[in-house]
Amino acid sequence: MTIYNDLTKKELSEILDVIQSSIQCRAEEDIRVLLDRIRGLVCGDFGICGIGKGKDSGEEGLSAPPHIINLNYPMEWLQIYGANQLYYQDPIVIRNLSNPGSQLWDETYSMYDGKLSKLFLTSRDFGLNHGVSGGMYNQDSNTTTLFSFSGSGDWFKSHQKKILGILAPHLHQALSRIYKTAQTNSRLGSLSKREREIVSWVKAGKTNWEISMILNISERTVKFHVQNIERKLEAVNKAHAVAILMEQGRLD
Repeated sequence: MTIYNDLTKKELSEILDVIQSSIQCRAEEDIRVLLDRIRGLVCGDFGICGIGKGKDSGEEGLSAPPHIINLNYPMEWLQIYGANQLYYQDPIVIRNLSNPGSQLWDETYSMYDGKLSKLFLTSRDFGLNHGVSGGMYNQDSNTTTLFSFSGSGDWFKSHQKKILGILAPHLHQALSRIYKTAQTNSRLGSLSKREREIVSWVKAGKTNWEISMILNISERTVKFHVQNIERKLEAVNKAHAVAILMEQGRLD
């Protein structure tokens, strides 16, 4: 296919290997390993990625701080970036929401000529002068991912942009999967001992009244706990709550 014509056999092999590894990603450390490998592919000094939610339709940018997985971006810059909420004005992030795929920083920055804050431009003091980013945006879940690689030299060209464009959909799936699992695990960990006890009886097919008799509490209290379980797990009903717990191996 034409899209692969100017890629070397070594690059193609590495790209296919990264795609295969992305399918097997199960933890944030796996993502860091991928970041390091891609950093070599696109000639970057630094690598980082993040996942977040977009604003409501018609508005640009993120609606909340993103979850970031850092490979080796300077921590001092990340502290400045986070403390000043620069992710809300980052043109790379904003463009990824409206035009996902891959982008060269220099091209995107030229679109915002004169509009970048002096604080944002201090990133160059940390060697983040140029870069390439790739990511996707899922409109159904309103979730966006972004993988960025940067350095002090101006060696990021269309070739690096193409490589990241090929990898972006696969990286998006890997990061989205890991983030969803982490969120689910966090919700599971918020269940109280009593709520876990009740949901185990729900799995056994017991009604709220039967559970109240077994645990010697009121049916109203059981209903209260069931509603809390559904809310914490973001389940539509108690059967769905049981299914979520079983899927995560939290119920026998």
